[in-house]
Amino acid sequence: MNQEDIVEQKERADDTLLAFETEEKLNFEKKLIKAVLDNTNNIVIVRKNSTPVLTNKKFSEILPFDSLEEFSQKHSCICELFIKEEGYYHTEGKQWIDESAGKNLKVVLYDNDAQKRYFNFYIKHFVFGGDRYTIFTLSDISEVEKNRKEALEAKRLKEIFLASMSHEIRTPLNAIAGFTALLYDTDPTEKQKEYLQYIQTSSDFLMGIINEILDFSKIESHKVEFEIANNNLYNTVISTYKILYPLARQKGVELKLTIETDVECYQFDEVKLRQILTNLLSNAIKFTQKGVVELRVEKDLTFRVIDSGIGIPQEKLHIIFEPFRQADASISRKYGGTGLGLPIISKLLEMMGSKLQVKSSEGKGSEFYFQLALPCCKEQFLQEKIAAVSVNSEKISRFLAPFTEIKSKAPIKIRSKNGALFVNEYKIAPSVNILYHLYHYLYHMDDKTICSYKKYNAKILVAEDNEFNRILIQEFLGKLDIEPDFAKDGKEVVSKAEDEYDMILMDINMPKLNGIEAAKCIKKFSQVSIVALSAYATKEESLEIRECMDDFIPKPINMVDIIRIFDKYLLSYPEKLQREYRIDAKKTDELIALFVTNTEGLLKSLKEALRKRNYEEMHALFHQLAGSSASMRLSHIEKEARRGMRHAYKEEKYRYKKILKKIKKSIAELA
Repeated sequence: MNQEDIVEQKERADDTLLAFETEEKLNFEKKLIKAVLDNTNNIVIVRKNSTPVLTNKKFSEILPFDSLEEFSQKHSCICELFIKEEGYYHTEGKQWIDESAGKNLKVVLYDNDAQKRYFNFYIKHFVFGGDRYTIFTLSDISEVEKNRKEALEAKRLKEIFLASMSHEIRTPLNAIAGFTALLYDTDPTEKQKEYLQYIQTSSDFLMGIINEILDFSKIESHKVEFEIANNNLYNTVISTYKILYPLARQKGVELKLTIETDVECYQFDEVKLRQILTNLLSNAIKFTQKGVVELRVEKDLTFRVIDSGIGIPQEKLHIIFEPFRQADASISRKYGGTGLGLPIISKLLEMMGSKLQVKSSEGKGSEFYFQLALPCCKEQFLQEKIAAVSVNSEKISRFLAPFTEIKSKAPIKIRSKNGALFVNEYKIAPSVNILYHLYHYLYHMDDKTICSYKKYNAKILVAEDNEFNRILIQEFLGKLDIEPDFAKDGKEVVSKAEDEYDMILMDINMPKLNGIEAAKCIKKFSQVSIVALSAYATKEESLEIRECMDDFIPKPINMVDIIRIFDKYLLSYPEKLQREYRIDAKKTDELIALFVTNTEGLLKSLKEALRKRNYEEMHALFHQLAGSSASMRLSHIEKEARRGMRHAYKEEKYRYKKILKKIKKSIAELA
């Protein structure tokens, strides 16, 4: 054997040894990978191209298959094991693997004991050796999901309990507050008035506690949701002021209001802002024995509530926003309260991107303030409330131009005389926000009476199972010259609703059928206005009420809310205009006649524009009609006009003749 043969033989031996060592290494690595997979807590399945090729020990330990081969014989896809359950991933789609790759999905599967198990499911693709591999990983989260579901169920039961408790307390409280209000009208002695005041204050205090507990519970369980919409800031602020004015007057406290912003429309949650302002103002009135409480809305939307009350010591300012805490224990004994009001509104403002701040001096008063960054919107609410104004000043005309039309003949006149301004006969200072004082006039803010009793010619059906509440409502409606019919349960109100009624007042919690179920039944055969008598205890209930009823009166019921609803639904159209514009019957008739004449001319022009298919002119005419009908509070005509506007703007073929026919019919009814 020569030297070359020896070298060649040695090289072959080295290659054989190297191949043996490589194979041993590969076998070791394969065993290591398998051992790693088998010792992980997750189920792992590996698919090569479209065929499952590998799984781990957990697969057969948890799922009802002894091997991957058994699974492959029975199923073509892991998705076939997913159980349909709300909140968890389930699919029957063909492309689900590619669509779901890289996402964390929650799935439900049966284990080998036929018990449901919950998993985080993750899909990962990779290419190796020219083949496409997919790794499916299932991490068991059954214990976590069980705890989460138990926590959710506990929260749900807590909310149901609080709602039920709220209803049970509100029902007798409604009777207490209502009959107390009625007793005030029976000419009581001074001593009796004093006792009635104690009863009224106590019932208001108890209602406040109920509301605060419910609100705090919602914040704790993250149930608070905001409904952001285009809203009239003037309406929100002024109506809140008017509600609290009687409370301040009762205490002999002067309640002031100033609005400096000259923008009407902003995007915000009206209910939440009203709640915040109500809480701050009622606190200020409560802690002020004499003097002034002022609500000021500045141009930069800083809201300030300033009082001349008892004030807060500097060293106690840091605790007043903590739940169940008050600056002084004696405050709770003397003035009452849960210590939840400020923490609630402080949290609400945080959710709105703001912060509640306070400045105070003991014995001199307090100032609570916050600033909101609210987007403006273009809706012209004043234009809807006032058809037009007439002015005698160029400066006033320029200011009001964005908000309403300026005409020589209009139901409201603004004039400058001897350095002072007058809205009709209402005098305002020359340097103030004219827009605010127009609203001041429109909202009757110079009329400080709590309510006036009018007569309504209406047939009312009341659904109420509680005897005390039936007596109370009968007394309230008797003051309005109405003798209502009653139904004591849901089935009875559905049966009685087959007769003609102008309105149904519907309690929510009743036997046989609850108010929501009864309202849904009635709406199938009648267009009667249905108004809920409700405290809106849960979000779900409030949504259902909105879907099947026209409006609601909150409990405890009072005359102010009853009159508000009756004015809205029971007044004749001329009566509504008289009340809205504060004009007499003759001027109302003139206004309606002018609107009818103008609209008849518009309809002729629209008909001609439609014949010529002149969409630009149609849009302009529909826009004009929408504005004038909104000013006249004819929402059904406005709705049709805006529908025509939208389609004409897009130059679309549409049933314009049908729109014109509906509007013409409505105008004929006015004439």
